[in-house]
Amino acid sequence: LRRPFVTLAYAQTLDGMIAAKLPITSTNNKFRDKNDCNSVANSTSNMKLSSSQSMKLTHFLRSCHDGILVGGSTFAVDKPRLNVRLTHEDYIMLNQDNGLGESYDNDSYSDSGTNIIRKDKQPIPIVLDTHLNNLQRVLWDDILGHDWRSKQDVEVKTPRKIYIERVRANSLIICCSHEAVQRFTNILEEFHKHECQIENVAYDISIQKRGYLTNRNEDRCGNEILSKQQSIEVIIRVKSVRAPTMGNSDRAHNNVDGDINHDTSHVARFFLLPCPIDSSVNTLQLKYVLHNLYTQFNINSLMVEGGSSILSSFMNSLSENHSRDDPAFSAETSEPAGMRSRRSLVDCVCVTIAPAVLGGKWGLPSLAGFNALRDKANPHMVDFQDGHFVTLGPDAIFIGRVNVK
Repeated sequence: LRRPFVTLAYAQTLDGMIAAKLPITSTNNKFRDKNDCNSVANSTSNMKLSSSQSMKLTHFLRSCHDGILVGGSTFAVDKPRLNVRLTHEDYIMLNQDNGLGESYDNDSYSDSGTNIIRKDKQPIPIVLDTHLNNLQRVLWDDILGHDWRSKQDVEVKTPRKIYIERVRANSLIICCSHEAVQRFTNILEEFHKHECQIENVAYDISIQKRGYLTNRNEDRCGNEILSKQQSIEVIIRVKSVRAPTMGNSDRAHNNVDGDINHDTSHVARFFLLPCPIDSSVNTLQLKYVLHNLYTQFNINSLMVEGGSSILSSFMNSLSENHSRDDPAFSAETSEPAGMRSRRSLVDCVCVTIAPAVLGGKWGLPSLAGFNALRDKANPHMVDFQDGHFVTLGPDAIFIGRVNVK
């Protein structure tokens, strides 16, 4: 299957920790899955590891990719913007240092606080959230409509309020299961149907089907079959509602025509991209996620930033040997002969190593779920070609291409 060029880029401590775990509290304990080491109660905290110099490199690398991908837990806890934030001086310096020869044009940038955001170089933010539980946690602090652990549908409830300001990434793509899309849109449609004025706030909700996407799957006998998935565009807009006691003078002062004033600053727009799941582990199949992003959203290059379970899943693809006769690669591959002899999903790795130590009690290893020696018949470590270390401020940066044998 055709896919983007994939770069894993993340920061870790000297002892290999990517972040600190959150202790279990009465607030997040109800979301905890005891069988999932990356569930909410063990989720990472938003802790800065990289120096300011390394962060500039990270944002420059973001500007070189079409998309930035993180996991659902990282999305729910950190609420990242997943965009490029550099001053124009930083951008000029980085371009000159890398010999790209790109000139600076004031019209190509927009102010955002102390940063200059490049308008035409913004990557598309992407989240992997198999059951859309993390999206629900972000939007309304609850998980409604389905318990995937028991695989039982529950009564469709509606949220009391939608916190759309928490979705800070612009035009986000959320990859999930087809069943999760149906449940989530049912919740929104019920909310929109019965929604009344809550705390003087009302909502406009638009759900648009974006078109069919053909997926290649395999049946139990290994035969290739075609299935169609339909991506969904969701737009949620907050409308400020006039208090009942507002007088005519207040209406004139606020320039309100009728009872509702549209507040365009409170708009959440995201896409739900259904992808096949691996029923044995109840997670998305990454090869189809990448293929869908490539074919439907023109993502030719992808930067994967975490968290730990996502990084491990991508790295595990390196230790899975597959022949080029594999039907998943023979029909649509665009690589020349001899390339990608495995079903590798990683092309390049960029790791920032910070001079700090977290320890194992509350530290979360960057590749906790990765096992390079899982193929007992042919055990080997993952190595790299053209790899080298550089220093930026106090940090050491390793960058190299994955050596696919």
